Amino acid sequence: GCMRRLKKLRILDLSGNQLRKFPVFLLELPELRYLNLRENQIEDLGRIRPEKIVAPVEVLDLSANKYSRVPSWICELGSLRYLDISGFFFNPASYKVKTLPTCIGKLTQLEVLRINDQVVSRLPGSITGLESLRELDLMDNLISQLPEDIDRLGSLERLRLAANELKDLPESMVSMRSLRYLDLHFNYTLSVDKILPVLVRMDFLDTLDISYMAVSSPEIIDSLRRALPNTHVIYRPIEATVTRMPSWLYMRINESRPKVRRRK
Repeated sequence: GCMRRLKKLRILDLSGNQLRKFPVFLLELPELRYLNLRENQIEDLGRIRPEKIVAPVEVLDLSANKYSRVPSWICELGSLRYLDISGFFFNPASYKVKTLPTCIGKLTQLEVLRINDQVVSRLPGSITGLESLRELDLMDNLISQLPEDIDRLGSLERLRLAANELKDLPESMVSMRSLRYLDLHFNYTLSVDKILPVLVRMDFLDTLDISYMAVSSPEIIDSLRRALPNTHVIYRPIEATVTRMPSWLYMRINESRPKVRRRK
């Protein structure tokens, strides 16, 4: 319609509406740099041929919608600096993203990537090609392991991995000397004891959050704090959250996770 004629449009905020489909024609606007579609009802991000994408979008917020698939056209937005494809905490698993496009590493100008409140279980290997990335937010997913070459994210300063299902940390993380903030809290499947050899070598951190994780004894936390005297180590025991978590929140967390059929 008439919006196609807005050739000089640079900023567009359509957040908090009732859109059900992503208006892909917006990517044909030659001056569009900021696009906010947060908190709509979008279930389909649509399709568009790469040659039609001319918008030099730098900021794209698609968070708190209902789509379950991130299309590959998003990798053609070469000017992107900020991308938020987070879900909505109270959405069921059918309205959450399970996988990321393998081409995501093409977004070499990206500085901030937020993918929290989804059900992503594995990161594509190409994600370590995001050479400009400063902030990566993966909170509240189902991630069990990180890429072994995560240290290729040489510009990364903030990494949020809270509320996942991590089993270990890559040894290469000790080389991520730009990293200042690491959030691991609510990873019930990961014990502090197991990753202690990695954590004690991350003396470049300003803040480390390991709250609500398994630990064999308080002495483990004390030894970690001694090894990292310049790091603010945040630790709250698991028992604290079990007694404080409201029953409605516990039920909602379980309902939002995908159901796995077990063999008899």
